[in-house]
Amino acid sequence: MRSLSRHLSYANVMATIAVFVALGGASYAAIKLPANSVGTRQLRSGAVTLKKINRSTRASLRGARGAVGPKGAPGAQGPKGDAGPRGDTGAPAFMNRTRLHWSIGTPTTSAADFTLERTVGTVTKQQDGTILRVTVQDSVTVTGTGSCELQARIDGANDQGSTEATTTAGSTGTEATVAGTNVTAPMTIVAVFGNLPAGSHTLQLYLANVGGNATSCIENGAGAGHIGFIEETV
Repeated sequence: MRSLSRHLSYANVMATIAVFVALGGASYAAIKLPANSVGTRQLRSGAVTLKKINRSTRASLRGARGAVGPKGAPGAQGPKGDAGPRGDTGAPAFMNRTRLHWSIGTPTTSAADFTLERTVGTVTKQQDGTILRVTVQDSVTVTGTGSCELQARIDGANDQGSTEATTTAGSTGTEATVAGTNVTAPMTIVAVFGNLPAGSHTLQLYLANVGGNATSCIENGAGAGHIGFIEETV
């Protein structure tokens, strides 16, 4: 060390420092690239990301929105879905249906008011909230000149709930009328009875000589073709 220190001088130190500075400058110059010398070949894949591009450059690269393309063809139909759960069982349209047929006979009246001529039969109503739909097919004969009315009733009341005997008030129900001189005509009555409680009910036929003008009125004047249906429905 003593021999080395004898050979060191200010000039030697400064010269050595100058050599290192010169070499460092050469290294810097060696890695400095000229302008426009970096292209796509020199860039690694994924090296340029959106964040590395300034906003103005990104804005200049954004083009105008293109026109809407044509509508694509419908896709293939998908598979059939599973069947849904079965619904609750609904109430039956008819809960009870009764057919009534009465014997041949010719009940006759000359009264101007409704009078009971025939008790057809009974039906058992199953529920309080249902209705009874009554259909009667019969025939009526007018003797002399006048008109006769046939009315279907249940338990003595017509389908409007009236038990009135006079034809003026009693005709608020559903009835069929035959008019003329010595004439017999078939007729059909369809009446709906509501607000009847569950239980047994009786179908009856009432007849009236309207105004008392005819000699008499005869129920089942044709002697055949009489029948009745009572349907209990919701």
